[in-house]
Amino acid sequence: MPITPHHSPESSQSHETHQTDPHELEKNIVLADESDEKFEIETTDELYPPPANEKKSGIKKIVILASICLVLLIGGLLMVTTNSNSSRSRSEPIDWNYALQTNTIAGFETFIQKHPFGQHTSQAIENIRLIRQRETDEWEAIRETNNIAVLQDFIQRFPTNPHVIQARGRIELLTWERSNPPTTISPLDGVE
Repeated sequence: MPITPHHSPESSQSHETHQTDPHELEKNIVLADESDEKFEIETTDELYPPPANEKKSGIKKIVILASICLVLLIGGLLMVTTNSNSSRSRSEPIDWNYALQTNTIAGFETFIQKHPFGQHTSQAIENIRLIRQRETDEWEAIRETNNIAVLQDFIQRFPTNPHVIQARGRIELLTWERSNPPTTISPLDGVE
């Protein structure tokens, strides 16, 4: 912003023009008020940017503040994750023992859901495979039976097995056959 000092007409000094830092403007105005000289201040619509070192200082402050916030956020997440993992690791042996006691697909699947990366997860997956294989072997052994009680026992022991649908269908067929025996055709009397 150019500031031009104006001297009284009696003054023999020439007019000088010089650039003043906007931050120094207030100081210059005060100096002008204290002196007998009059200054004319030319203004423009442009905003004066802060000095380059002040810009860098503002950016540094923002970067530092953002870094602090990021560190606090990460630290908080780590604390929550650590607490969550430690409580999970404490409950893993209890959950594993429960899965072993129940020895069911549902029990092992629940364990896997709670502890997907747990110490016993691979064993739980293997146990599920073995149980399914045992159920399939048992189904293959009874699939052609005419004993409704054996089929009902299979359904009761393995309610989630896919072969339960076939076992129920077999029970319905046997029940219908027993209530609707085949009719025998008697030879025609008098037909030679």
